[in-house]
Amino acid sequence: MRMRGQKTGRQVDFAAGMEGAGVEGCLSIETFAEVAEAGVSSPRFTSLCTWLVSELRALCPLEEDISPACGPEDAETFQIEMSGLLGELRCPYPALTTGDVTARLRTPENCLQLLYFLSSELLSARLQVRKRPPSPDREKRSQEAVCELQHICRALGIPEADPDCPVSQLMADIKAKVGVDDWML
Repeated sequence: MRMRGQKTGRQVDFAAGMEGAGVEGCLSIETFAEVAEAGVSSPRFTSLCTWLVSELRALCPLEEDISPACGPEDAETFQIEMSGLLGELRCPYPALTTGDVTARLRTPENCLQLLYFLSSELLSARLQVRKRPPSPDREKRSQEAVCELQHICRALGIPEADPDCPVSQLMADIKAKVGVDDWML
């Protein structure tokens, strides 16, 4: 038997997924449950879903998009848009992808499952982006940035850095010379 306040394995997995997706500190597991409990007619629920989708769209090309519902009158449109998005993402949860579109998000469990699915997709997309080799354009911008940092070092009288010197070390040298604390940045 689960005591009040204890987290289930699914809630712990959900929290880890949200933390990995960059939502840590914003909402607690309990708050996610409250948001899911309010359901599709709640602007908090649809706003959280919309945020997760916008973050996902920034990382991978998606044709479908969703708009937050401003109230119960927009809930049906939100659910139709979400249905298209879940199809595009190939959501494996039948409760979210089959049956009447407007009935799929009627239960708090399905709403929580949707939040968990979107957060895990976001986490996956962020991990895939990290694994990609840098594009030639990104590599060029990175080299330009290092070159600019070396110009700043020269202007401040800091000795020429080794070409393999990490950017973090160049920044630390600049901060030390200028006397800037981390909290000021």
